[in-house]
Amino acid sequence: MAWIKNEPIPPVRQAEIEPHAIFRKLYRPLGAVSITFADLEAHLTIALNLLLGTSWREGAALEWLMQNLNNRIELFYFLAIRATRVPRLGATPSARELAQAEAIRTLRASAEAIRKELTQVNSDRNNLLHGAWTGLSPDGLYAKDRLQATGGRLVEIPVRGISVQLLNEQADYFISISMRLADWTARFRRIDRPDLWPAPLHERYLRRSPLGRLLRDQKAATRRSQPPASRA
Repeated sequence: MAWIKNEPIPPVRQAEIEPHAIFRKLYRPLGAVSITFADLEAHLTIALNLLLGTSWREGAALEWLMQNLNNRIELFYFLAIRATRVPRLGATPSARELAQAEAIRTLRASAEAIRKELTQVNSDRNNLLHGAWTGLSPDGLYAKDRLQATGGRLVEIPVRGISVQLLNEQADYFISISMRLADWTARFRRIDRPDLWPAPLHERYLRRSPLGRLLRDQKAATRRSQPPASRA
C-alpha cells in the first residue's frame, strides 16, 4: 500500500486572495456607492413606516424580515397607490377640493416614477457590488463578468466601461433618489394641506442612472454590430 506523506498545508497569503492592485482606485468610489445605497434603503423604510403607520422599530423589523429589496419596493408602490386614490368630486367642487385632488394625483404619479427609479437603483447596486472586477482597458475603464440565469440559460450582463467618474455620478444618483423619497414622504405627511408643501425639488435631484444609460448604450451597440439574420 502506498502511503501519502502528511505534509502541512501552506498558509494562504492575503496577497493571493485580495483584489488585484489595479482595482484599488475603485475602493473609494465603490465605498461611496455602498454608503449612499444604504442611506437610500433607510429612506425607503421611513416611507414604509409612514404608509403603514408603524414605528421606527417596527419598520426596522420589517426591513430585516423583507431583506429582498424588490419586495419592499413593490410594497411601497402598492401602499402608495392605495393611499393616493383620487376621491370623487361633486358637481361643484370647491377650490380646496380641486387642489387636494390635484395634489393626490401628483403624489400618485411621483410614486410611480420613484418605484421605477428604485428598481433601477437595485439593479445598479447588484451590478456594481456583486461579482469580482476582472478587467481594465488601456484607457482606464474597468469591467467585470456578470452572468444572469434566465430562461434556462446564462446571459451575460456586460458591465464594461466603468470609470471612477461614472461611479461618483452613480453615488450622486443614489442621493438624488433619496431626496425624491424624502420629498415624497414630506408631502404625503400633509396630503390634506398641499398649500403647506415644500417647493418642488431642483432639477439636479431628478437624475437618471449613469450605469443604466451605459448598459443600454452597450446593448444597442451590440445589436447594431450583429449581422442581420439570413432568410431561408
